[in-house]
Amino acid sequence: MPMCVSGDHDDLENMESLTMSSNIVESSSEEDSKENIKYGTRQSPINVVSHEIYRNKGHKVDVEFEDLQDGTLTLNYNSLQVDYEGGRLKYKAHSKSSAWKSAQFHFHAPAEHKIDGHTYDAEMHMVFRGECFPDELAVLGILFEISEDGEPNQFIESLRLGELSYPVDVKSKINSRISDVFNGKLKGEVINYLGSLTTPGFDESVTWFLVKNPIKINDAELKNLTKFWGNEKFIHCETGNARNIRQTGSRIVQKFPLQCHLNGNHE
Repeated sequence: MPMCVSGDHDDLENMESLTMSSNIVESSSEEDSKENIKYGTRQSPINVVSHEIYRNKGHKVDVEFEDLQDGTLTLNYNSLQVDYEGGRLKYKAHSKSSAWKSAQFHFHAPAEHKIDGHTYDAEMHMVFRGECFPDELAVLGILFEISEDGEPNQFIESLRLGELSYPVDVKSKINSRISDVFNGKLKGEVINYLGSLTTPGFDESVTWFLVKNPIKINDAELKNLTKFWGNEKFIHCETGNARNIRQTGSRIVQKFPLQCHLNGNHE
């Protein structure tokens, strides 16, 4: 898939300095070295360091979502997933663009990506397949954290997580307004880098778009997520079903605007 990194001369110099600083501050553990040999050096998730992000003014991402109708939610040990084909993601990098069609979304608790070392309470991954090359993936990562005011998130409520029985269960007839994930609005920036799946076999075929601002959920909703994996220890996971942080290495991490069309309405 096209992946353009461009900018004026000063921006490119900044990117080179960020790459160098990433190599300096990260130390390689024996475990990292072994996994790099086995899976590659472009692994996910990563810890995003705010002062090392390159702001790319020439890039943007557009996402479109339709409501989920009669969907099926499947719990299978460390996987909580809904097949969903009502979304589209388009990434524009100056004069070039790439497009993906949604395939599914799933959850991790706690969150897998970190920002400045901070661990969020949960993370939702919306997985998209390339429209021209289906093996090329994009993932929109959405972070969740507990809200102090306790307001419910209607999307999480609509999934009826409290009705699921661990370790294996299926709930059909799931009807959800995807726009409710974002409480009707999705604005701001995405953090972008090239990475991998965070589940076995960790294929390095993913363009990541991590929504910078977390979504609020209440304590009861979070407990309905964490109850599945709170006492489990899965391979490659530090806690719950969240994979261990991988080294960023020399990869460029950038941010740019996010635009969203929710049920046909531009946000």
